[in-house]
Amino acid sequence: HLIDEGLKRFGVLYLVDCHSMPSSLRGQGLKGGRPDIILGNRYGTSCDSNHFARAHRCLTAFGYDVGQNAPYAGGFITAHYGNPEKNVHSLQIEINRNLYMNQQSVAPSEGFETLQKNIGYFIAEFTRSDSSLLSA
Repeated sequence: HLIDEGLKRFGVLYLVDCHSMPSSLRGQGLKGGRPDIILGNRYGTSCDSNHFARAHRCLTAFGYDVGQNAPYAGGFITAHYGNPEKNVHSLQIEINRNLYMNQQSVAPSEGFETLQKNIGYFIAEFTRSDSSLLSA
């Protein structure tokens, strides 16, 4: 219901599903750990490739190491609601906890405010109207 209302009002919807991820997986021996951020669009099925590329460019411009779809391509929300053909773009964002917290004490780290500011800029940029990117 909310999606239909949003489409009527704005013509396009962006659903951003944010999560945090541990900096490493035990036993997997990832060289250098995980990327700072992993964007998931269900391998192109939940978010238009132009929007996905724009999100990737924006986050890499902040200096983040940004991965795509692995190991987090998007879960139920991303798959269920994302429908780029109808201008409903669903993007999952996994943020490495090392960017903003001490994972042992769970206290915010020095990077918390920077990440908070950058995510605010990202949301503003990602939702900025750009009719050339709309598919309908």
